[in-house]
Amino acid sequence: IKSKDKDIDMAVFQGLQICNMQSTKLPVKGEFYFVVSHRFGDLTEGINNFFGLDNALTKIGGIYGVTNWLAISAARHTYNKTYEMGAKYKFATKK
Repeated sequence: IKSKDKDIDMAVFQGLQICNMQSTKLPVKGEFYFVVSHRFGDLTEGINNFFGLDNALTKIGGIYGVTNWLAISAARHTYNKTYEMGAKYKFATKK
């Protein structure tokens, strides 16, 4: 006997990014995520460089869900003052 109810799977990863890698999750159409990430600098100098925060590398940007299968992103990095643009899409769904 075949059930008419559709099973809904939960995302394995709840975040859009895992460390510096992309996850399988996409934002829903119209959602905007503000992203701030950083890498600490040298911790061995202790309070002299505020435990690595004085020379930390920072990324600030956003991710927007254009549709339920397409997201676009833009960000700025403090390292070499570079900019980043990207797109993420879902090309298959589980049936």
